[in-house]
Amino acid sequence: MIQASNDRKQNLKNISYVWNKCQLFEVPFFTLLGNHELKTETNNKEVLKLIGYENATFSIDLNDTHLIFLGTDVNNKDEKFKTQYISKKDLNWLKKDLTQNRNKRILIFSHFGIAEDVNIADNFWSIDNGKNLMLINRKEIKSLVKNKDIIAVFVGHQHWTKKITEDGIDYYMIGSIVENIKQNGFPDGVFIEAEINENKIHIKERHLVI
Repeated sequence: MIQASNDRKQNLKNISYVWNKCQLFEVPFFTLLGNHELKTETNNKEVLKLIGYENATFSIDLNDTHLIFLGTDVNNKDEKFKTQYISKKDLNWLKKDLTQNRNKRILIFSHFGIAEDVNIADNFWSIDNGKNLMLINRKEIKSLVKNKDIIAVFVGHQHWTKKITEDGIDYYMIGSIVENIKQNGFPDGVFIEAEINENKIHIKERHLVI
């Protein structure tokens, strides 16, 4: 939701401002916490309080589809990649939620990457062969979703738009609306439209025209 600074008070103020603007949308709107929202935090509680969420990880049913949102937390023991974690509490919740909704079609959303990418080191933002772009404990998540009725998984932090299929699950990476990878002065404006027909999903890449 924000471009984080090292000023914690300003970051929280900016999150509150953006969140209030998002409430003007006339369609259902949900968000995930990422590295910018949590950059100056030691945990995710204060940000969750600001946006009125009880938990960072949650699920809803929308139009016969079960949506799971994997919200990140902070691991203060990891000095370099401290925001790239799904907490143990949330992993246990995910296991239970998948079991309870095993007969539903499921979409999963995550800020950080989950599927492995052989070209991750070539990413514009890659550090340490892409370790900064992925969930550190993604293997635990993939062990939980394997062989489940997952229609698709969507992630955003990797900052490029592509699809990876892993263990029969399609992972869609989505670029940034405001980013300017081409360095030509115009934001990429990328977003996607997803339409589900029975258990098949149809994806269209779109770009805002500015």
